[in-house]
Amino acid sequence: MSSSPDDFKGPFPSVNVQSSGRAPPQQRDVAMPRHRERYAAKRRVRLRLIGFSSLLITLVLGGLSLYRSRARPAHSLTTALVGVEYEDLWHEAALFGHRIAPFLLRQSPGSSTGTCVGRVLLFRDTKKNGFGAQMLRMVEAAALADQLGAKFVPDLPRHRWNYGGGWSAYFAMSEDARSCRELCRAAIPTSTFDLDLYAEWKQGNATTQAAELATHKRCLTAADKTSESLAYRALRQAVPGDADLRLYQRLLRRFWVFSDVLQRNVEMQLDALLVQADGSRLQGYMGVHIRRGDKYKDAPYVPIAQYVNAIMWAANRYDLRMVYVCSDDFAVINELKDMVRARTAATSLRLAIVDTSQSSREGHEQRLSNNARSQNELVGVEMTAQLLLELSLLQRASFFVGTFSSNVGRLVVALRDARAPQTSISLDTAWSPGVAFRSFNTTYCADSFEVLVNRAWCDFLQSAAASHAPLRSSGWLQPARKSGSRRVDQISS
Repeated sequence: MSSSPDDFKGPFPSVNVQSSGRAPPQQRDVAMPRHRERYAAKRRVRLRLIGFSSLLITLVLGGLSLYRSRARPAHSLTTALVGVEYEDLWHEAALFGHRIAPFLLRQSPGSSTGTCVGRVLLFRDTKKNGFGAQMLRMVEAAALADQLGAKFVPDLPRHRWNYGGGWSAYFAMSEDARSCRELCRAAIPTSTFDLDLYAEWKQGNATTQAAELATHKRCLTAADKTSESLAYRALRQAVPGDADLRLYQRLLRRFWVFSDVLQRNVEMQLDALLVQADGSRLQGYMGVHIRRGDKYKDAPYVPIAQYVNAIMWAANRYDLRMVYVCSDDFAVINELKDMVRARTAATSLRLAIVDTSQSSREGHEQRLSNNARSQNELVGVEMTAQLLLELSLLQRASFFVGTFSSNVGRLVVALRDARAPQTSISLDTAWSPGVAFRSFNTTYCADSFEVLVNRAWCDFLQSAAASHAPLRSSGWLQPARKSGSRRVDQISS
């Protein structure tokens, strides 16, 4: 865009561009060679043709997409097995987080008109670890609040939580809980929030020490290692012997309530995926969670062949023909699909395998994920909303296959109904309340309590180990330990 000398105001002297007696460069009449004129004319024609072709292709593809979205019929399990359109629905669901994130960010927690009564225990996160681990630690804090007779309130604001948007963007809070949060935020300064892991606050400025629990202090926090240990101890007292999973589930569901916007959109997406032609909701599908990424730092990867063995067993035993696979690594999903096709090629069993993953997933690295979310809040909200949709799909599956060395796998079992132990299996460690590291060095069949294990799966493993020596030597079948082995409830905090 050209500019005149009048456009420049200030201390700079004006310059007369005509003073030198020569015309400015743009005013010179310089003849272009004839061959260059012909080249420039052809180039303009080519660019116009390319632009017109691109516009035409865009309009055609957009029209086809609109037609397919409007003309797509209701789907049944039969079309899921043989049709491509049904898989397209699941591929579109991979963009759920991208579509809903702007709406979640617009939600404001606002001020509360409720009344805060009694003591309050705030849960704050200073570790910035995985989503599953944070939710399981919140269950421990809720158990501690019950023990203290305090009201449990999550305090995860958008500018400090490593999942973007803040707690209120995804989950509902009562007016009383919001009032208590505002009251205790004023009583407990947050300027030292980021230093909680590195300093010991003797007056309770940022974290609650053990000695303060016996006082009449109104506002307490569960944010550091000390309060986490106290919370886990309270959880173990509330859930004795790992057996009462229902109590554990009640503690989780106390705060696991989606906001109106998220709940409405999750249900709409689930209806698009799971409602059949007759209007009934499809229940007969299997949920599979495969954790990769940085999990190798805590526990070895479970081979894909072991997942395929579990899928084949559950599909035959429970008459399931659709498998939903959730993973942080897209390549692993393709590997599982190829292996299932190879295993079922010579049989009459046909399985539809669907997913809601994008090809950009290359294994979850918590440090990189935290950096991405801190640099772009919208990206963080997209990832978190997508995760919540996938957790909902795993939660509602008829049968679940995962690993309890993953906090997401443990969270899924806690979110499922009371039948979760009998409709779920772990391919590595045993179940116990709390985060995953508390059950490391255990095995699912040998170290789980009877009420928390799928005995049919374990019996199958034992019979397979006895009759198929090559499988046992390959490492995917683990024989049960003797009765004198250490159980989960004997692991100290």
